[in-house]
Parts: sequence; structure tokens; C-alpha cells
Amino acid sequence: MRSREKLYKSIIKEYEDQNLLLGKILHEYIAQDLYAIQLTLQRYSIEQGHSLPIDQVKDIINGTIGKVQQMANDLLPVVLRDFGFQRAIEDLFLQYNGIKNEIQVEHSVNSLDFNFQFKLFQLVQFMLKACFITDDTCILVIKLVVNKDNLLLEMEGVSENYIREINNYNKENIKKLQDRVNLFEGTLDINTCSDRNKIVVIVKLN
Repeated sequence: MRSREKLYKSIIKEYEDQNLLLGKILHEYIAQDLYAIQLTLQRYSIEQGHSLPIDQVKDIINGTIGKVQQMANDLLPVVLRDFGFQRAIEDLFLQYNGIKNEIQVEHSVNSLDFNFQFKLFQLVQFMLKACFITDDTCILVIKLVVNKDNLLLEMEGVSENYIREINNYNKENIKKLQDRVNLFEGTLDINTCSDRNKIVVIVKLN
């Protein structure tokens, strides 16, 4: 059984290393090539004086650049790579507009190697997806505490209906979070406190 788990982990590590490499290629080569094409077309339309067909092609390229950037960022978060864990988490929380967030990252996390930081970053992404219902805006505060062994996510101000429905809406995302935690031989606890309008998620890593 242990040898099988070791094999699975090595396969997943190889897969994740490959994803990081693909993300780098998309960021540093394909996206840059598309930008170069876009600039060339723009210069051509200015020089030739007829821009309508060129604008149509530029719109297609702009859409492709956006898709490539999103895919590349999923594989290799540039903010995490270039600016560190704290900034990457802060940027991740920007998508939750109107919700106050409190982020506490233990200083030691910023000195961990990139691969481990990336795994923690992915865990935070999975935690948010598991606990966030996109069409419900009742959350008042999201609090996140991260160190190298534990992650704590608290969501305050949630309604009783939110707490009641979270397992129905997010069953698949909760399973994905559990699978990811199992990969690190960790433990996951999701506690709902309807009397305090609160959801608490705790991930402990071994």
C-alpha cells in the first residue's frame, strides 16, 4: 500500500512539474509572440491607413492572449513567482469585491521554496472554491491564516441558508479539496456555526 501511495505521489509531482514548465512556456514565449503579432498589426494598420480588417484580427488575438494568460496563470501564478506568497494571496482575494478580508501569513512561509509555496497557494484556492457560493453575497469577512503546517479560513456573516446549502452547491469542490489534502497526508475539518453565522475550514499538513 505504501509503495502504491509513493508511486501515485511521484506521478502527481511529475505532472505538477510539467504544468509549471507549460505555464512558463505560455507566459514567456507564446504570450509574448502574440503580443508581437498584435503590435505588428497595429503598426501595419497605421502605415497603410485601413484598419477595419486589421482591427477584426486584433480582436481575435486579444481574445487569444486573454485565454493564454488565464491558462498560464492557472499553471504558474506569475505574481507568486515574481512577488511572493503574501502578494499572490492578496491578489487572489481581490476577486471577492466588497468583502473585507484579513490575511495573516507567517513570516516563515515567505522563505519556503517555490514548490511548497505553490502547493499552499493551490490549497487556499481549493479552500475558497469549496466554501464560496458565487451567487450569494452575504459574506461580510473572510479571514485567512497560513503557516507551513496549517491553514485556517474563516467566513463570517454568512446566512443560515448559505450554511445549509453549501454542501449541495459545492459538493464537487469540497471533494477536490479533500483529495488535495489527502495528497499531503493532511486532515480537513469544515465546521459550520449557524448560531454564529460562520464557516471555519482548517487544513493541517503532516
